[in-house]
This record gives sequence, structure tokens and C-alpha cells, in this order.
Amino acid sequence: MKTLSLANRSAPHLAITQSTRNLRIKPRVYTSVCVNCKLSTSTPDVVVVGGGIAGLLAANVFSKQVDKVLLVEKDDINGSVESETFQQTARRRRGVPHIAQPHQLVIGAVQALDTLLPNFRAEAIAAGGLDLDLGKHVFYYDYNGYFPREVSGLKGLGVSRRFVEERIRDRVLKEGKESGTLEVIGGKVEKFLWEGNDVKGVKLCENREIHISLVVDATGRSSDTATKLAEHNLPRPRLVCVNPNVASASRIVKMPKDFEKNHDWLLLVCKSQPNGKRGGTLLPTENGRWQVTLAEIGGDGPENTDEGFLEFAKSLPDQTMYNILKQCEPVTPVMKYLAMRNEMICYHEIDMPRGLLAIGDSVMRLNALYGQGIGASSQSVVLLKQTLSRALKDATSESERKQVLNTLGATFQPLLAKNLMPAWNLATKADLKYPTTTTNVPLDPPSSTDKLITDTLLTAAQSNAIVYHRLLEVAHLTAPPSKLFTDARTWVPLMRAAAQQVASPADASRIAKTTAK
Repeated sequence: MKTLSLANRSAPHLAITQSTRNLRIKPRVYTSVCVNCKLSTSTPDVVVVGGGIAGLLAANVFSKQVDKVLLVEKDDINGSVESETFQQTARRRRGVPHIAQPHQLVIGAVQALDTLLPNFRAEAIAAGGLDLDLGKHVFYYDYNGYFPREVSGLKGLGVSRRFVEERIRDRVLKEGKESGTLEVIGGKVEKFLWEGNDVKGVKLCENREIHISLVVDATGRSSDTATKLAEHNLPRPRLVCVNPNVASASRIVKMPKDFEKNHDWLLLVCKSQPNGKRGGTLLPTENGRWQVTLAEIGGDGPENTDEGFLEFAKSLPDQTMYNILKQCEPVTPVMKYLAMRNEMICYHEIDMPRGLLAIGDSVMRLNALYGQGIGASSQSVVLLKQTLSRALKDATSESERKQVLNTLGATFQPLLAKNLMPAWNLATKADLKYPTTTTNVPLDPPSSTDKLITDTLLTAAQSNAIVYHRLLEVAHLTAPPSKLFTDARTWVPLMRAAAQQVASPADASRIAKTTAK
């Protein structure tokens, strides 16, 4: 395992092909709520900084519990966009550098969004999203074999990240406008306002100061809250980074005509584990399109040309993706993406200043290839909603409610860290098994027993749909890993698979002891 310095953390490299440079995507027009840091005269109780998915959802939660919430976003989320190319979207939303990248919406994310914005899934399907059963509609090849395609009842949603963000934004801004409790302005927080070691507000551009009870950092990967704490001579929270050094390339293509009528799957995953380092996905989205991603661990990944992209797909162990892509019409250029690190800022390890809370990618960002980032963020906001509701339950006076907001960060951050651990462990343990993975702190790679358990699970899942569906529940953040070993329906096939995998009775004993914990 290599250890690296984080001194040079460059922005993700984007590259496009010439042949599709001018292709355009259907524009999206937003109605302006407030721009140029102009703020109404009323003083907010909470300032949410960052208008991405976590920020929008958090602002919505607070707007239903307090009198006034201010959402500050430096990018243009309200301005009209008459015509916009794929790469122009990425430039306009610089605070979300991965907005142009394919994202699978895990079931945990769909369920969380339905909790926070009731009927979100149904409305998304009505607006063009795809209704997916993740057992039946997924073509999955890995570990030298195919996984069963059977009805699972695991309801997914085929949509792009931009589609998801637009639906969330529309709902949040509409509800905020109707209630009058949410105000959105364009701008950037220049600094925190301090009273001793407590955060008492923010300073915006043009020297506008706002004094409030709580600042919520939802600025994502660009967050500088840890730096602001250090500049105020407070402990800087520890950063943990696990970088698998993945090189990937993505593009959007149109599905071949009548594909849905002629095939029983819509989503494809092809990997070359346990020994290979290449993989690819076709993620179905609205309007009959696929988001295509090809990736390589510890290599250069696909070339950013039409020919190079196809040639890489041809190198995968199953040729289905390659044969399908030859029939597809490109919608966007090939874009390369290198920022696939897993990072966690350990706010739970410090005494969080009063008046400050961090959430979403400001706390944890995951390797995008696993598709769990939106799920972890949206589930975090569900936790925020629950924590806030409990804390405000017995607060009857205005001063008591302000005190709850002022101390919410200290209560919430440890709960959040515990809530994030399943997603963090799934992503980092998967990445730590590669010899090219680097870390900024000493971390142990998976043990031989861990590898044996993984091999056993995947072997069993290829021949048993119940085991496969339990694996999907864990991967989609709807069940803890322990469910794999406590569900009686999975235990027998796992033991049969273990008998095929183990080299000795001692190996079998190690599996039994580990899974029993």
C-alpha cells in the first residue's frame, strides 16, 4: 500500500472528442429567485451554503422547521440557459465538477428522496425516468460469470444526475416560495463571523454580514471549512484519502431503436474481477439514453476518441457492451475523468464549533464508480431531519430554538459519521484491494480472509438469486452487510460456495468465525 501527499490535489481533467463537440442537450430554464447577493431585510435563522443536492435537501428540511432559511450558491442555479452543450453545463456548475459524469441512483437514495420529497420516484418516472427492477433489468457480468436476472422487488430509477438535481431543485424552490421560508441568493461566503470560538454568521461578497444561529456547509468537494477552522486557530479535522488511481471516460449515447422491446435488460455492468482491472457500465436514463462509463484501475483508461472508446469496450471480458455501443448514436463527447478518490473529513473527531454543521460531500466523497455518493448524501439529510425534529421537540421558546440550532452541529456530526460508515467501508475496502491504491494515512488492505469471503459471496450470488439480491441491498445502501450472514435463506448457499472456495478446513473455520461477528 502506497502513501501519498495531498499537497497537489488538482481538479479533474476533462477532455472531449472533436467529432461531437457541438452536439447540444435540451436546455433547462430556471426562474430567478434572487441574485447578486441581494438579500431581503428579514434575518434568517439558518444559512445553508451550497446549492447542490445535499444543500437543497438540507435547506428544504430547515425551511419546514424554522422561520427563515437562506441558501447561498456561487454557481448559477437560477439563471436562464437558452442553449447549453454538455461541457457548458459542467462549466456553469463548477461547484459540482462531476455533474457531467454518469451516476447510478442507488435504491437507498431513491428511498431517502421519497422520504424528504414525498412521491419523488413516481414524479420522476412520470417525467421520463425509467422504472427499474434491479434484479430483472440488470445484465451483470463479473468474476468470470453472469448473475441471475430475476424479479427482485428492488425498485430502482433510471435517471441522470442532472435530471435528479433538476427535480430536487424544482421541488425545493417551489415549496420554499409557497411557504415564504426559503430565500436563495447567488454569491459566495467569504468568511465566517466569530464570537470567541463560536460561529455567529457569515460574510458574503460586498461586505454583507449576516448574523444567524447556524451555518450549514454543503459546498461539497470545494469546501474550505476545515481551512477556516485552522485559520481561526482551531483544530483542523483529519482528512483520510483512499485513491484507487482510476482513469475513466464517459459519454451519453442513444439506445438503439426498439431496444426496450427486444431485450429484457436496460442496465449493464461488466467487470473483469478478480484478476482484471477494467470495467464498464451502461446506465439507462430519461429520453431513451444510456450513460456509458469505461474505467481502468491503475492504468490510462480509454482514449478520448470515438475509436479508442470502442476499442476499450472491446477489451472487456464480455462483448455485449461493445456490440451494443457499435449500434448507438453518440449524444455527447467522450469526457475523461480522474477524480475518483474516496475522502472523509473527520469532523466527528473534533469539538465542532457552535453554530456550524457540515453535510454531504463537504464531509465525505466517494469513488463515483460505485454510485453511492448521492445515496449517502440524501440519507444524511434524512438523519438531519430526524435529529433536528428530536432536538426541537421540547424547545418551546425562541431562545430555546436558537440554542438547539446553535448546538446542532456538535450533536449531528458524530451521528453522521456513524451513518456514513457503511458506504465508506464498502467503497474503500473495494479500492484498498488494488496494489495501485494510495492513501494519505496508513490503512491495511483486505486480509486473505476478507478476499475469501468476497469470492464466496460472488460465487454464491451467480447461482442463487436470493444471495444476489441480498448483495444488491447492501450495495444500494438499504441493508447492512450483516444481513448477508444473518438471513437463513443466504446462509446455506454461502456455505456451499465456501466449500468450493476454501483450500483447507482452516479456511472454512476462518470464514465461519469472521461472518459470525
